[in-house]
Amino acid sequence: MTFKSKLLGFSLAGISVVVWAATFVATKYLLRDFSALEIQYFRFLLAYVVLWGIYPKMDKIEKGDEKLFFFLGLTGAALYQMLENCALYYSTASNVSIIVGAAPIMTAIVGRFWLKTKLRPAFWPGLFLAMAGIVLVSTKGNFSLQLHPLGDLLAVGCMMSWGFYSLVMDRLNEKGYSQFFQIRRSFFWALVTLLPLFLLSPIKELHGLFGLSLDFARLLKLNFLLPLLFLGILASAVSFVTWNKASQIIGTVKCAVGIYLCPIITLLLAWATLGETPCAMSLLGTALILIGVFITSLKG
Repeated sequence: MTFKSKLLGFSLAGISVVVWAATFVATKYLLRDFSALEIQYFRFLLAYVVLWGIYPKMDKIEKGDEKLFFFLGLTGAALYQMLENCALYYSTASNVSIIVGAAPIMTAIVGRFWLKTKLRPAFWPGLFLAMAGIVLVSTKGNFSLQLHPLGDLLAVGCMMSWGFYSLVMDRLNEKGYSQFFQIRRSFFWALVTLLPLFLLSPIKELHGLFGLSLDFARLLKLNFLLPLLFLGILASAVSFVTWNKASQIIGTVKCAVGIYLCPIITLLLAWATLGETPCAMSLLGTALILIGVFITSLKG
């Protein structure tokens, strides 16, 4: 691999990481007036339309590959983003970002049991430190069981779904499909699998998660329109493509290093825009997660 190729790969991954770090803040802001499902559906629908405009072609899908596109959309788009949005409904943007930032660890675990890949010797001590950090972030140092927030548990589920997404993405990257087609197809299946969730809209207790309002005039208000355009165009149509392309160039493992920076960026953005001041235990937990995921990447 040439230096220019490496530089391109890391640059594309860096673009995705910076944009995705800001999505936690943008989504948290929109949750004041939109349900988690509304945000996600509008986001993917916009991204799907934009990707058709960028790449108005239909790649020939090889036999048996449609199920890979289905799982790509289910794990990386529908399940991952829905769990993230629901987690943000119950928890802070900082907490969710920090927990999801440990997703590379889950990718390694899934790869170990699914693809029988070997884990480096440093993986397990790194995993222990990262998990300890997640506990500190979730409980803020108070280990009373009733204080474990639901949002942080949903964020852990979000982290797990990303692990499966990364491995399915690797399989499709080997097939030679266009990156634009891959992501567009995954968003199609995400929109299909999310649609039945709107049936939960009439349940009053779940309105914040799955509610649907016919007041579409909200979408034209500038303070809502700009975050939605950011989530749909930059965070979905663009960043998913740049991330997949970066993974294809430098590999999923090296790309994952960039995810470790998401919690730090989101902590700063949430502090500046949402007033989420991090406590000492959250900062300590963040440090443990970053140290843990770094150790897992060591060869010796």
